Amino acid sequence: MKIKQLYKKNEAINLNSYLTKCGVKDIDEFLNPTGKYLDNFSDYYNMDKAVEMFKRHIGENTYILCDDDVDGITSTVILARYMKKINPNWSVRILVHEGKERGLQDEELFIPIKNSKILYNYDVKFLIIPDGGTNDVEQANELDIDILVLDHHTITTPITNGILVNNQNEKNNNVSTNGSGCLVVHKFLQALDNVLDINYSAEYIDLVALSLVSDVMNMSDEQNRTYYHYGLETFDCINNKFLKALFEKFIGDKPYTQRDIAFKIVPKLNAICRSKDKELKYTIINAFFGHKINEALEECANAHTDQIETVNKIIDNHIDEINTLATNNIIVFSCDDMPKSYSGLIAGKIMDISGGKPTLVGKIINNEFVGSLRSPIPLQRELDNNELVEWAKGHEQSCGILIKEQNLQPLVDYYNSIKLSYEPCINVLRSYAIEDVPYNLFNLFEPNMDVLWGNGIPKPIFELHNIIFTPNDLQILGKNHRTVKLILNNISFLFFNITNKDREKLGLENENKDIKLNLSVIGTPSINIYISPYGKTYINKQVIVDNFNVKKYILRIRENVFK
Repeated sequence: MKIKQLYKKNEAINLNSYLTKCGVKDIDEFLNPTGKYLDNFSDYYNMDKAVEMFKRHIGENTYILCDDDVDGITSTVILARYMKKINPNWSVRILVHEGKERGLQDEELFIPIKNSKILYNYDVKFLIIPDGGTNDVEQANELDIDILVLDHHTITTPITNGILVNNQNEKNNNVSTNGSGCLVVHKFLQALDNVLDINYSAEYIDLVALSLVSDVMNMSDEQNRTYYHYGLETFDCINNKFLKALFEKFIGDKPYTQRDIAFKIVPKLNAICRSKDKELKYTIINAFFGHKINEALEECANAHTDQIETVNKIIDNHIDEINTLATNNIIVFSCDDMPKSYSGLIAGKIMDISGGKPTLVGKIINNEFVGSLRSPIPLQRELDNNELVEWAKGHEQSCGILIKEQNLQPLVDYYNSIKLSYEPCINVLRSYAIEDVPYNLFNLFEPNMDVLWGNGIPKPIFELHNIIFTPNDLQILGKNHRTVKLILNNISFLFFNITNKDREKLGLENENKDIKLNLSVIGTPSINIYISPYGKTYINKQVIVDNFNVKKYILRIRENVFK
């Protein structure tokens, strides 16, 4: 395991210093938000023009073009609900994509919008595109209606036929670029509140917070932290009935973290977004309006189950080909029987089963490979600059990609010709030999701080090494025998959800269970307080292990230390 220590030996480790290292500037406001960073809507370039355009069209036929992810759905919902609250008779039609397309570049929606009066006898006067549309300049120029774009994506070819409000705009006045599309929409609603002398926007803070988690926004940002604090930090914060029902069904009534939301709530909604069933998407949107909530909950659960089955089926059907491709330094897998919106999911799955190699998954369309990248190391920028790649857009380890078919094998050959390390560097606060671990390491961060950890402020972890053990020292726990416990130096090391490969690494499959092994772990130290049925209190030091490495123990003697 490659690690990087965030703290030097003489630096004091505490909550404030850790938040500072994560980029938090206003620590007091971050820990105890007062709303200081909520009302900066006037700092957005074009916000005044956007409000004036909106006011001109109140009550007139309007389209909202919904982007196909959780950020897009929440953006659309808060906008449409706000509009209906202003004028219950307002004809607002929400348009959804068939797959995970974006904005006006989806011809199946662009053409009906352009010809709405002819095709549907719907004389649309106003088009709003939340969480998308920023760079759809060519398509926007073909429309003769007012267009309002409220977005957070990178600006490359901004629309000119319409009004663009985008937190990435260099003309903004001290606006954070870390907000989601839904957050930008909420700023617009705040501006409308101000002009119309109403206070409707506060009702939707929980959906903004959901969008921040779902779109993996940087939660070290004080504004994002404020939205999460007031919108989702506890169950009592949640205002939307459907969102509250999602938490009740998929998390329960126990305290939760941002990680719980990302792994238990967001995937259920994303499974709907990946579906080609438009009616299913409208079912979810309507549920956020309070309609047929129980039906929507079941649809979310079913869609997520179907998604898992589809991904597993595709992997099983192509496992021999995948194993062959996995001999390369970079995996490029083209699959005709895969839904386009599943390419990222399947890329992540193949990356995991191939030992963590960068993976490109897609299909050939008109002699071009269109798909997704998932990588354990930063690779997007490098691929985007490679002459064999048309473009790679998104995050460094997760992005969309387009490659000419004839360049696929040359790209694989190129990466086979260079030395490529797949092992990611893990940031730990500090590394300790087990004999040097200070006691206060286990109560540096209290359990109630879990609500703070998210993208940009990861859960604090440490590396502990020189842990000498034998397989006989290990305890197998749990009904499925997938939990392992090791107690050494009065510290309990807990390994959860271990795989067969993990069992081999820990020596559990060895015939000789007395062989000495040298263990290093990365994980979270904490204090576990247990009260027995007889009323006795036990206080134990423990480490929840996230990652580990095992090597053969070598006795440190002069001959092998200096050889």
